[in-house]
Amino acid sequence: MKLSELTVTHFLGVDAIGPTPIGPVTLFCGNNFTGKTSIQQAIRMLLTGEPARVKLKGDYGKMIADGHDTATLSALWADEAGENRGRTVTISDDIPPDGLVCTDEIDPLRFVLEPHRFAAQKEGRRKSFLFDLMGVSANKDDIAPLLTARGGDTEKIKQLMPLFRGGFEVAEREAEQQAKSARAVWKGITGEGYGSKKAETWEPQKNKQEQALESAAIAIANNHAELSCPECGTALSFDEAGLKVADEATTTAWTNSTAKLAERAQAAHRDVEGWCLLQAALSPTGIPSELLGTTLGPFNSLLASCGPSTWAPVQVDSDLDIAIGGRDYALCSESEQWRADAVLAEAIATRSGLDLIMLDRVDVLDVSSRGELLEWALEMAENGLQSILFATLKKPFAADGLTTVWLEDE
Repeated sequence: MKLSELTVTHFLGVDAIGPTPIGPVTLFCGNNFTGKTSIQQAIRMLLTGEPARVKLKGDYGKMIADGHDTATLSALWADEAGENRGRTVTISDDIPPDGLVCTDEIDPLRFVLEPHRFAAQKEGRRKSFLFDLMGVSANKDDIAPLLTARGGDTEKIKQLMPLFRGGFEVAEREAEQQAKSARAVWKGITGEGYGSKKAETWEPQKNKQEQALESAAIAIANNHAELSCPECGTALSFDEAGLKVADEATTTAWTNSTAKLAERAQAAHRDVEGWCLLQAALSPTGIPSELLGTTLGPFNSLLASCGPSTWAPVQVDSDLDIAIGGRDYALCSESEQWRADAVLAEAIATRSGLDLIMLDRVDVLDVSSRGELLEWALEMAENGLQSILFATLKKPFAADGLTTVWLEDE
């Protein structure tokens, strides 16, 4: 996307400008109160559909300059396919502007037009944006095979799939809750607190009847008389094999009951293990970490190739925090943050194919850094990326390859 022409009439602080040609590197400059921010917001409104300084449609009329009934914004540009496009928006007091189609909150276009927005995003939204930007899918259809490859149970995975609308965190919490419920089932079966090692080899303890048999056997080791269990009265016999229940059906029932109890306990244990496996896979150190690594590696490599070589390198760490020369973004100065925002904008514009960045407050840089910025912008223009710059200056600034639009105080 490359702007070629802009017209703004009676919008916020601008009375009238244009049609103004927009070159590969264009600088809007002037003193304070000359409409630079208004022009920037007009461009953003035309391209993203986001209104400037108001949120309610009923307040759109407040964007009209004092003393006028309507405001008009118009722009021409070439899209990513090189096709010529244009949009004209007319704002009046009682009619919402036509022709506006709002982009998504994390659309790359928003970040190249307002680079500081990337650093302002919360971790989750920044992660979602980078996944989309770098072509890494985190939707349920792609996650299910990854869970299966880790040994996840098919039915349990199906149970979790609808929850992925809420993200990994929601699915992980469900797996954790299911594991907790499975532990409670195991405890209900065994009467003991769950432990993964204990559950591996757990067998039912001898019941009172079995304990009574053993006691009786010791007491009558040399007596072959007919006996009965002192606990329940079950008839007993004693032969070379030792003490046993005379009724074979009762013996079989006891044996089957014990085996079934062990089987139920093992089934509950496998249930716990299955949910724990899925919980670990969905945790921040599991599949999300792998996907993040797949995302951040290429993005940081791209960042390393962006910006002037004299500026501190910018990287995004595994916690989604921005580092400038190894220092946390929040701890850096305003001008350092501005540079980082600009470098991030170049990376996003390059990766997304938008080939456009808009940088406000260029005057935050000192004179030498402004020279570095201009050289960088001209280099980007040679590579097909357009820069639109805004600066508060006392007089017009001219340079080869730079289109300067000087704004007078009206």
